[in-house]
Amino acid sequence: MTDPAPYDPIASFYDRNWGHEFAPVARAAFHTYVAPHLRAGSSVLDLCCGTGLMLAYLDRLGFRAYGVDESARMLEIARSNAAGAEVQQADMGSFSSEVRFDAVLSFCNSLNHVRSLQHLRATLANIARHLAPGGFLLFDYVLPEAFETAWEWSGQIDGHKVSYTYAQGNADCIIDDVFRIRQISISDAEMSDALSAAGLTVVVDSRIAAPRPPDGRRLVLARKQ
Repeated sequence: MTDPAPYDPIASFYDRNWGHEFAPVARAAFHTYVAPHLRAGSSVLDLCCGTGLMLAYLDRLGFRAYGVDESARMLEIARSNAAGAEVQQADMGSFSSEVRFDAVLSFCNSLNHVRSLQHLRATLANIARHLAPGGFLLFDYVLPEAFETAWEWSGQIDGHKVSYTYAQGNADCIIDDVFRIRQISISDAEMSDALSAAGLTVVVDSRIAAPRPPDGRRLVLARKQ
């Protein structure tokens, strides 16, 4: 039996709050950097798709939408939010599909959720294997200095106690003193090395503003040659 994923107990909370909070940022980035390169019917994977808000949007735009997430409960909601998408429960570093995607998206600092730098490298290599030649990867991630200066916070969201803490490279979000979501800090040099090792060439690397933390977030567009 598969162990519950960290987001399983808070999937509904995520769908009501964080997913909708970040969705406009993700849609705007997609339209600016990836959509102009795609034709109607292109295959697009949302890696760490969460509750499927981006999948539903991709489907409405006429793309073939695919999603991967490790959380079974998040995918239950995704199937409801994006009935036209094909979803798979899998780890980001080991998902497998026969589809070669024209684009892969991964938003809301999903790549910071890797367990280690080795897991990051495995994930980017797996993405590269699943991209069609010339395919694009668009993602955001949070730099260490942003976690160090802007992550600490505690308060109430949707009636739940939420705390953000950072120590020794681990950025934790703790809900109701019980449920812990952990991210790791990734430097720009570490990300650059991992992309290069996967055979992905950076096309755009720029700052992007988004909630929690508001600063120190990078948006990267890379391409498979």
